[in-house]
Amino acid sequence: VLRDGKWNKEDAAVLVPGDVISIKLGDIVPADARLLEGDPLKIDQSSLTGESLPVTKGPGDGVYSGSTCKQGELEAVVIATGVHTFFGKAAHLVDSTNQVGHFQKVSLNCYWELLHMFHCRGNDYRDHRHVSHTRPEVYLILSLSGSIT
Repeated sequence: VLRDGKWNKEDAAVLVPGDVISIKLGDIVPADARLLEGDPLKIDQSSLTGESLPVTKGPGDGVYSGSTCKQGELEAVVIATGVHTFFGKAAHLVDSTNQVGHFQKVSLNCYWELLHMFHCRGNDYRDHRHVSHTRPEVYLILSLSGSIT
């Protein structure tokens, strides 16, 4: 980070908006930042956006905390840190949701149905007089292992 006209190594935790940082090959971007003047960078932001290839970012473009610099070196001004970053906001959204998704509802219903079937009719299937490929135990094991969706 550039402070008082000198470059210092600082932990990402002490960065604040307005700080000037240097981003170079191999660096993990410590905060959301806006790139300053210079040659473009190649930034791998796949862990945040799902893009499979590094993207080219030039002066004026934003880079996200948690991205990795794959090529180049450029200075940037910090615009967001911590929970205010792109990644921090996404994590907060995931953490704050209390809605149950469709997949969770279906999985839970299947689990309860299979548990009920296993409990109520399990004794009929446990003795070996009934040979069947549709035994509740099989469905229960497959369901719990994630094979049935």
